[in-house]
Amino acid sequence: MITTTGYPEHGGRSLRDVGVPRGGPLSRGLLAAVAAILLAAAAADSTAAEDAYTFTTLAGPKGEMFLPQAINGKGQIVGEYHGGGLADASVHGALRGVDGRIAVIDHPDGRFTRLMGINARGQIVGTAVDEKALFGFVREPDGRFARLTLKPDAPNSRPIPAAINDRGVILGSDTDGRGRPRDFVRQEDGGFRVLPAYGSNSYLGINSGERVVGHFLDITLSRRGLLLDEKGKPTLIDWPKTTLTEARAINDEGVIVGIYLNLDPAFGLHRSFVRDAKGKLSPFDFPGAKETQAAGINAAGHIVGRYEDKEGSHGFLAVPKTRP
Repeated sequence: MITTTGYPEHGGRSLRDVGVPRGGPLSRGLLAAVAAILLAAAAADSTAAEDAYTFTTLAGPKGEMFLPQAINGKGQIVGEYHGGGLADASVHGALRGVDGRIAVIDHPDGRFTRLMGINARGQIVGTAVDEKALFGFVREPDGRFARLTLKPDAPNSRPIPAAINDRGVILGSDTDGRGRPRDFVRQEDGGFRVLPAYGSNSYLGINSGERVVGHFLDITLSRRGLLLDEKGKPTLIDWPKTTLTEARAINDEGVIVGIYLNLDPAFGLHRSFVRDAKGKLSPFDFPGAKETQAAGINAAGHIVGRYEDKEGSHGFLAVPKTRP
């Protein structure tokens, strides 16, 4: 498996690595050689993931598009359901049970329901749109919906959830009393703490230890992955030699999944990675896919997300062949 140990150096090859002089013309033969090396690297990444995981494409009962966002320890998966493909305006929330059946879940007071997270209890967080704007909600295992609120609540606040952990703690974002954006970690009683603000940051995942992952924009306009410990201390997560890394989910073991920008468009725009609890980065891609976006991971290391091939976008579940 191709791995990296940190930023900025790793074992990947650049044009300089294969002998291309700065500013020099590229011969047709050299271009072919470079392309062959890049293609071999992409194939190696895909093969490494295929050797380590069993991949399953996820879809509705008639092949409808189901795009997963999160998975809990029981193997229940939430995301969004498009009966008519991505162009379908009637997007719905969807819950895939451990038996593989998909249940459509729509908020009774809104449209365009999307499910963002699910915990071991079966509590689900998501978003929908009412007559005014986007709002967040919590759905209990018995099917009851409650709009997401904070205590104390800011005027006109509409907290939007990103994830929920097994203790019912919710990660999300809203605006404060002055209309400034902020990110929060909310306890079950509605009390919350505000997370550190970085440039154009977005927090996307939280585990039971309240470790949070996301990304931010630095002064060079590069998007960088970010891990906050339970005290808010940051650690950068960067896939080497790229300008975009996003950490998207973290499990209770401290394993993180995310995406990075592939700078060679011939091999897809986004590819994915797994960062183990010790900080080692490994590529992760659906076999043969043009693009892979990992979105969620549970304690057993099961990963969900979406991939793209010549037929369009699809959801997937990847199960480790051995216990991580």
